Amino acid sequence: MSPQQVAESTKFDLCNAYKAARGPFAVSIDGQEDDFIVMRASDLEGEFPLTDAEKSNLLAGYDDAVIGHVVDARDMIARMRCTYGL
Repeated sequence: MSPQQVAESTKFDLCNAYKAARGPFAVSIDGQEDDFIVMRASDLEGEFPLTDAEKSNLLAGYDDAVIGHVVDARDMIARMRCTYGL
């Protein structure tokens, strides 16, 4: 990744948007499917690639969600309250 020069007005807008978002944010341009991620180089510090175990865990969770083996926590709490009169 190499730094790119931008107009002062663009830099000002990006800095304000970053502050408002309180960190990295996605930008979509003209409805394109691919978003751009706006972040500071310091946001990457301390980020490590996922381990194989973490990737496996994420994929297992995704598979559970796809086949419906998950429930919404708020939904479940509401049902429990109704069932047990809480």
